[in-house]
Amino acid sequence: LLGVLGAFIMPFTEPDVSFVDAIITFTFSALFAWIFFIPIKKSKQRKKAEIVEMRERLNAEKKEAAELLKETELIQEMLSMIKHNHTYIDLQEKMKSFLKMSKHLKNSNELNEIEKFIASGESEARKKHEKKLLAELEAQAKKEAAEREALEIELQALCNDESEWKSFKKKKICIGMHIKLVGNLKGYKWDEKRNISADQEIYKYKYGKFTTPRGSVRYKLEVTYEDDRVTSFKDL
Repeated sequence: LLGVLGAFIMPFTEPDVSFVDAIITFTFSALFAWIFFIPIKKSKQRKKAEIVEMRERLNAEKKEAAELLKETELIQEMLSMIKHNHTYIDLQEKMKSFLKMSKHLKNSNELNEIEKFIASGESEARKKHEKKLLAELEAQAKKEAAEREALEIELQALCNDESEWKSFKKKKICIGMHIKLVGNLKGYKWDEKRNISADQEIYKYKYGKFTTPRGSVRYKLEVTYEDDRVTSFKDL
């Protein structure tokens, strides 16, 4: 650069130097300056880029090392929980946290060991739940069977003869059937009408309530009782 500047002022400071000589000197000086200065500039830019790249790489390595350390610590914590007889449920929560942040150790042998422990716990818990559920269902079935048996004994005791019981078992009403047996067959009774005298009590009930498409209330059956026994019945 100094050569370029010197060549530029030579005609004014050196009387023996012609203008043409100054031009030639200026040209060669500029050429040499360009040859040597441009590579130096590029070299500096390249070194600067390398430094930036190196800094970014170091930061990435630090981040990766921190992540790896955190994952390792969490795995060791879960292994310690297994060693100290924690339940699989406790480890499930830790595993959820691990899987959210894990980037490096998802396929490690230690993690496989933890996953097997959790799977084993889940399987055992499922078996216990199924066993408990089965026991509850069996108990409920026994209870319902006992209740049905007790009810059947009670209803059979209300029959005057075997024919009434046979009719009940066929789900059919018959004359003389007790009101409780009819209720067991036909459900809730509606629209009570009664006629009570000193000698007897007569009741009429309707069964099978439903609503027509036009919104009217209708019934399927009407039964008349005298002293809680069927004296007549008719379809409606």
